[in-house]
Amino acid sequence: MFRHLLKPIWRRKSRNLMLSLEIMLAFVVVFAIAAASVRCYQLYHMPTGFHYQSVWSVQMQLPDERGSKADPVLYDRFKRGLEALPEVEQVSFASFSPYEMATWRTGVFLPESDAMTETDVMQISD
Repeated sequence: MFRHLLKPIWRRKSRNLMLSLEIMLAFVVVFAIAAASVRCYQLYHMPTGFHYQSVWSVQMQLPDERGSKADPVLYDRFKRGLEALPEVEQVSFASFSPYEMATWRTGVFLPESDAMTETDVMQISD
């Protein structure tokens, strides 16, 4: 019985080869999409490296006076006032909150080649 089944397959081997290659290619594409989906899911659930659940973001708005700079004494008093709160463990200053879709971009000239490269800057205290 197997001999009778294999005879027509052997006679149409070129057609069956193309069909087998098409099925194999479809399997490879489906496997690649499934593997990429699983990897993206794993990366999404990896820890970020810091705890963001108990983080406060406090912003200071200085009066809109032209040419006035922020007073270091004001920042020091603000920091000591926040550290005095019992819920606060640490205080740090940043130019803007991370992950708020804000960037501060600047250009840096390389002295060796006189080429300019652009970098993103974020000023943060200890």
